[in-house]
Amino acid sequence: MTTRTLTLLFAFVLASLSIACEREAVNMDEVEPYEGPWLISFNTITYYSDSAKVRVKITSDTQVQFENGDAEYPDGLFLIFYEKDGTQSSTLRANRGYFNKKDATKTPRP
Repeated sequence: MTTRTLTLLFAFVLASLSIACEREAVNMDEVEPYEGPWLISFNTITYYSDSAKVRVKITSDTQVQFENGDAEYPDGLFLIFYEKDGTQSSTLRANRGYFNKKDATKTPRP
């Protein structure tokens, strides 16, 4: 191939790419926000602590997290609760679980 042929070929490819990249303008007010899962994790272990001591250990096969902080455990979960001294106090097994961040952060009022 000659230099002239390569130059024409390059110009053709460049023109084709610039034409192919055109898109219609999208009105963002018409686009519905995504409300599905933000993150899906498998075989998870989550620890919750207080004063640098583990208080709860959550084990689950599947954990689905949403952008607002809520979580879902569609395949069940197993919780282990610990006392302040680190000894196991109780356990809980569930076939399905939900964590609502909004309700979890509320403090009881007298």
